[in-house]
Amino acid sequence: FPVTIGVGKSVFHGAGTDEPTGIAGTSGVGAVAGASIDWAKIVEFETDVQTANADVASMAYVTNPAVGGILKTRDKGTDTGLYLMNDGQANGYPVYITNQIASGYMFFGDFSQVIIGEWGALDLLVDPFTGIKSGALRIRVFKSMDVGVRQPGAFSVGTSIT
Repeated sequence: FPVTIGVGKSVFHGAGTDEPTGIAGTSGVGAVAGASIDWAKIVEFETDVQTANADVASMAYVTNPAVGGILKTRDKGTDTGLYLMNDGQANGYPVYITNQIASGYMFFGDFSQVIIGEWGALDLLVDPFTGIKSGALRIRVFKSMDVGVRQPGAFSVGTSIT
């Protein structure tokens, strides 16, 4: 996702109040209870999307560094020597790591189903008066955008992953 930090966070976790509604807050998105994530949970992410007839070859997982670490160190079974994530993939799908994903969350799906709409230019407001005594200059930046999930069933979200 070649987007700014605030936009990236909105795509995944936007609450819909003074910011777009992100994937996690979109009605119809699949859900996986992530506590003690194991191989069956990995398959559950994929099954959610396949059941909604939304599976495509270009799907991927996106999570944060802590969950990524769990995936890299948790064995698929009992002493198999194979982990939930090997060589940046889980069950053949790429796993992307970003700090824009909240603690304990992991997303799986077809990210071509997310639409980011922007209109107008980036609006900069320079305020030289608020910090005049200290010589500070305040700059406020406004961006007009929205996020839409074209097919909610194309995603499954895991929470509380440990």
